[in-house]
Amino acid sequence: MKPKTTQMQMFTQGEDLPLFSDTTQAARAERFDPQAVGGTQTTMAACRFCLDTGTIRATKGDQKLSFCNCPVGIKAVEHHLKVTF
Repeated sequence: MKPKTTQMQMFTQGEDLPLFSDTTQAARAERFDPQAVGGTQTTMAACRFCLDTGTIRATKGDQKLSFCNCPVGIKAVEHHLKVTF
């Protein structure tokens, strides 16, 4: 059997070539008007560890307090020492 030397045409009238078939492409003009989305801010705290509370872990029952070493945590330690002792 001898192979064909010409390329087979699937669409003989040129339907597979819409850009060169003298037909214009359909287009829709729509206004792009996105909605403004406000940003999200998780916290206003200066210290990300204690969130300006001064304590990282606190249980008042057995006095297991862990204070942060930020300025608010230092004031919380001073206040705790004045109240406790």
